[in-house]
Amino acid sequence: MLEVSISAGQIFYGQTRRRTDVPFDEDLRSRTRSLAARLHELMRSGVTPPAIYDKRKCERCSLKPDCLPELPTKRQSAAGWLDRQLESALKVES
Repeated sequence: MLEVSISAGQIFYGQTRRRTDVPFDEDLRSRTRSLAARLHELMRSGVTPPAIYDKRKCERCSLKPDCLPELPTKRQSAAGWLDRQLESALKVES
C-alpha cells in the first residue's frame, strides 16, 4: 500500500513494563492472514467460540473478567451464567 517494508515490531507489556521484539517474518504474516480469515468467518456466522482457559496466559490477561474462561462450556452458557448472577444479586438487594 505505502511500499514500505517493516521487518519487526515490539509488544509492550504494561504490567511488567517490558518490551518484546517481534520479527515480522513470512510465517507470522501467513498466520496473521489465516487468523484474520478465520475471524471474518466467525463474524459472518455469528458464533462466539468458547474461551479456552490456560492458567499461564489467562491469569495475566486484563480481559479475564469479561472473557470468563473458567466458565464450564459444556453445562452452562455465558447468558445462563449472567442470568444466575443477576438473580443472585437481586435476591441480596431484596
